[in-house]
Amino acid sequence: MTPLTSLMLVAAAALSSPAEPVIHTPVGVRPARMGLLTSGVRRYVRYTLKAGRRSPTDLWTRTVSFENHDGTRQLHIVQRWASDGTPSYTIDQDSWFDAATFRPLIHVRTQQHDGKTLVGGYRFAPDRITGMAELPDNTRKNFRLDTPEPPFNFELDMELLQVLPWKPGYVADLVFYDPGQDPPAHYRYRYSGEAAIIGPNGDKIDCLLVSAELGGAKTRFWLAKRTQVVVHEETELDGTLYVKTLIGSEAADQTQA
Repeated sequence: MTPLTSLMLVAAAALSSPAEPVIHTPVGVRPARMGLLTSGVRRYVRYTLKAGRRSPTDLWTRTVSFENHDGTRQLHIVQRWASDGTPSYTIDQDSWFDAATFRPLIHVRTQQHDGKTLVGGYRFAPDRITGMAELPDNTRKNFRLDTPEPPFNFELDMELLQVLPWKPGYVADLVFYDPGQDPPAHYRYRYSGEAAIIGPNGDKIDCLLVSAELGGAKTRFWLAKRTQVVVHEETELDGTLYVKTLIGSEAADQTQA
């Protein structure tokens, strides 16, 4: 066989190989495992690991509830990042979604830093995202972005991952938009196997592994097999490991479940 013939056979084999099965999940269609998302409070510690040294970043609280709002049943997710470092800061995000499909409706971000408060509020429509003119002190009230392909809210990717049907060979193509940031884009999240991780009480948690490349950084998510809650996340970038890990609840959290 000549080198040219060998090269042609290799190229033909590559062309005939089945393409990676990618499942596009559009906004407005009920995710397959939406029933797994339930009300409750989850807290994560965020820290970095570099050259063997761990440095705390902040405490991150996510509160999920289902409520009657604006005449319809909606999913409500409130987040808070809080740090007492130097300088200290808090970031609060208040987000509303269609309860059946996870379609984003409203997103309000309030950041307090160096004695200043910055508010940004957005309303999601099927074909555009606009600033909330009625929201007091909204610095983005004149914002408008046309979205021919409606995106999910990138700030709530962990909850969206929880409701997808992960299994061997599954690759999810998701359009995400981080309100007020870069334009919407497609991201691929891949089922990457199974692994166990030690939980806050010392017991082993059997997990599904999901991986993605986000902003040029390799990210892995550990989802508890039974509930698909994200219990751990690691991102590698420029020699630093960025970690988010679920911690135990507080007694008062049980009243919000």
